[in-house]
Amino acid sequence: MPIYLSTVKEGRTTEAQREKVAQCITTVHVDVTKAPVQFVNTFFSEHVDQEAGFSALPPGNVIFINGNIRAGRSELAKQEMTKRITEGVIDALGCTAEEIMIKFNSAPASHGMEGGKILPEPGSPEEKVWEEMGIA
Repeated sequence: MPIYLSTVKEGRTTEAQREKVAQCITTVHVDVTKAPVQFVNTFFSEHVDQEAGFSALPPGNVIFINGNIRAGRSELAKQEMTKRITEGVIDALGCTAEEIMIKFNSAPASHGMEGGKILPEPGSPEEKVWEEMGIA
């Protein structure tokens, strides 16, 4: 379910840099939440695309990362993800922390589906079953 939509300043990043950012986001999300790597999705846009939910970057920003994640993630987990993603973006893009904006939106697990199954709530008995099966 996690979907990370990243808007970058037009012409400011290369494909290799975006790949490095995507890998960072994926690694951090998997490390912190224990979600399966195949569930993490990252997308990039360099332009305004209202249908995809992108709007113009605020002045002074190089990248805006909008993370849509399952509800129930702790504030500590979100803080850890923010810190580590910021560090990875700085490394990948050579920008400063002040040029990065990260926002998390949480949706109930029941609003998402992976592999044809409604997602379990984090920490629920159903999630434990998914973990035992190797899919959560």
